[in-house]
Amino acid sequence: MRFRTLLAVALLACLSIPLYSQVNPTGNLSGTVTDSSGAIVPNASIDVLEQSTGTKYHSVSRNDGQFFIGNVRPGTYEVNVTLSGFQTAAYHNVQVVVGQTYDLKAVLQPGQVTSTVTVEAGQQLLETTQSSVGMTVSGSLITTIPTPSNSALFGLALMSSDVQTIGGPRQSSADGLPGGAVNITYDGISAQWQPGKSGDPLFTMISPNIDAVSEFSISSAASSAADSGQGAVQLKFVTPRGTNQFHGGVWEYFRNDDLNSNYYFNNLAGLPRQTMRYHQFGGKIGGPIWKDKLFFFADLSVWLRPQATARTRTILSQAAASGLYTYSPISMPGSTPSWVNCNQAAGTCTANLLQMAATYGGASKIDSVIGSALGANAICGFGTGGPYVGCSFALPAKHHI
Repeated sequence: MRFRTLLAVALLACLSIPLYSQVNPTGNLSGTVTDSSGAIVPNASIDVLEQSTGTKYHSVSRNDGQFFIGNVRPGTYEVNVTLSGFQTAAYHNVQVVVGQTYDLKAVLQPGQVTSTVTVEAGQQLLETTQSSVGMTVSGSLITTIPTPSNSALFGLALMSSDVQTIGGPRQSSADGLPGGAVNITYDGISAQWQPGKSGDPLFTMISPNIDAVSEFSISSAASSAADSGQGAVQLKFVTPRGTNQFHGGVWEYFRNDDLNSNYYFNNLAGLPRQTMRYHQFGGKIGGPIWKDKLFFFADLSVWLRPQATARTRTILSQAAASGLYTYSPISMPGSTPSWVNCNQAAGTCTANLLQMAATYGGASKIDSVIGSALGANAICGFGTGGPYVGCSFALPAKHHI
């Protein structure tokens, strides 16, 4: 009895967990079945098969000859249309894309069902019926097109004409809209950093490489009902799936400063070329666990990026390192404290910080520990009788990080 009570409490706790918004990472397949004369054909059997995973879908054409299959996983399918008195029409390489509906015009020829008419989908038989504005990249094109980064987000999203980069890639915007108008999903699950906020609109909690993405799409207008309320701009990523065959690969992205020219401002300042090494490598593998039933896909990415940055520092002069600070007042004062000496001809005044600290009852000395660590002098003054407390450090002329 106690075990049942604990189980019920655990189930209630799971049900109380808030569910985050999701976008369905599937597409749709629709079409019309006609005969060779253009007349509609009802009650035709439509069988859809993805050969790589064995996934099957089935539908029957209605009285108007139309059919619709929803929630189809993205991939390449074979569609067979059959009806008694007609030859079987087989359509190969029918590609279903996330968030889009495709209309397949199926034409049946008179004859025996045992006869098959095979048609490739590349013969303009695949027509998009979606009304959204955007683009879709899928298949081998993702890994073969040149991109400035191995990041799937920056490498693919920044290719779209809807995305404009003003500062860094993370600060890019879509159609000039704020970050709260952008929704980024991986396999239908929102992955955006601080969704609904304007900062960093193109930044996600996870950043997969392009080898871990099988499809990318962006829509900036007239999104479907499944996307409503989740953002004006939809960026959708779909991860690869395992198939009935084992597939994998290894890859490497390499950059080295020996292959780069020096920056213009480094040349202008006479500084050497900065160290910039970009070494990213990894692999992926997918395959069957239980044929036609259960599959797996895994990828590993290792990123090594040693680099150096040139910095311009303001260092203390020899006089400032000894506690003498010279400044130009707006007007020469009529009188000054004992620790300030003004030069009327030069229009400058020099303050002795060590003497100032002693005047107000404090102790002033050269900090040997910090000065030794930085390879230069460091001045610290501490006053107990006035508001003067401060430290100044002198960096060496050449400082490398």
